[in-house]
Amino acid sequence: PKEEEGGLNRVLRIDINSWRYSSIKTKGSNPHSIDRAGDSDRFYVRTQGSKSFDVVNFKTREVKTIDLYGDTPRSIGATNLKYHIQLLPAKYRPLIYIIDTDNDKIIGRVGDDFNFYESTANGHTGWLDSKHFVLVDRVNKRLSVYEVIDHGESLDFEKTQTIDMQTSYHGIMRVENVKNSEDLYTFYGMGEGDIEDGIPPFVVKFKFDPTHGKLKKVAKTYLRFSTKKVNGITPQTHHAGISPNGVELFVPTTDGKLYILDRFSMKIKKILKVGLGAGHVYFSKSKNLAIVSNHDAPFVSVIDLDSFELIKNIKITDKKFEKHQLQPHTSYISRTGRYFYTFSTADGDFLRIDLDRLEVKDRLHVGGAPEQGHS
Repeated sequence: PKEEEGGLNRVLRIDINSWRYSSIKTKGSNPHSIDRAGDSDRFYVRTQGSKSFDVVNFKTREVKTIDLYGDTPRSIGATNLKYHIQLLPAKYRPLIYIIDTDNDKIIGRVGDDFNFYESTANGHTGWLDSKHFVLVDRVNKRLSVYEVIDHGESLDFEKTQTIDMQTSYHGIMRVENVKNSEDLYTFYGMGEGDIEDGIPPFVVKFKFDPTHGKLKKVAKTYLRFSTKKVNGITPQTHHAGISPNGVELFVPTTDGKLYILDRFSMKIKKILKVGLGAGHVYFSKSKNLAIVSNHDAPFVSVIDLDSFELIKNIKITDKKFEKHQLQPHTSYISRTGRYFYTFSTADGDFLRIDLDRLEVKDRLHVGGAPEQGHS
């Protein structure tokens, strides 16, 4: 986060085998998300305190800055390996910059150039297939689908659809572990809701038609028990996850609930109490567990995937939520499913949590206050 909140304006590279890290200072301020530039050795860093983004190479330790023409970056990470491009939404305008990952050059932008927003103007963008991506416009409350038009020597980007949203969305998620052809074109919209207007958070199920470049709403489920602020925190959706068996959709809400939905019927199967700021869920298939990151709570929540019961809240810090979140926006399960890797942000510690013993096994002090990870 910002320097006055403990941030150190750097990116970290952590080796989980040697349990060591290296760091590189960014040129821009307040670095947040970081993602690989296509399949290269370079990484794009969203320096959200600057009207630019940084390009970092951990092998050469080279850092350069790419100007965003007056815009602040909102997020990084929607890579298309077919066309060697990456999408970078602006923070305060509902538009997306398109970056050529071969040379780090901006080759286009789409969206609304004219409407500025006092808060985050874009939800998370993403690819619907290799030719289509979605812009989540939180200003005008609409989704726009764009198609890549390949002219051989150049690319154009044409809008194929606009859908009005009831409220803003945090993003549109795809099915990560595709089990059949239908899953390739199934997506879930995380509706943030508007409790002041009597609208709780909700989830919309979409089907995508790649021939015509259009999304179709097929179901909508309101998370109807999230209607009031808790300790000043407004209930909203953030990110969700699909269970290893492919049946359940796990949807955390920031008021400290975890909604478990049957993703085919879109009916709520169970609601669990987790921690405030619940925002991300991860799965260990080998241990049959779900782990929920609670950004505003000092613990992660562990759920049994057979009983859908809370097994344990694993404490990771003695700090309380004040200036910034206590846990990062991206954590990881090891390949074997044995360990959960995350940060105790307020302590500046990288953690290895043992999912057999359900306790913190190792801490690596890196300093600062790391809020976002990627690999």
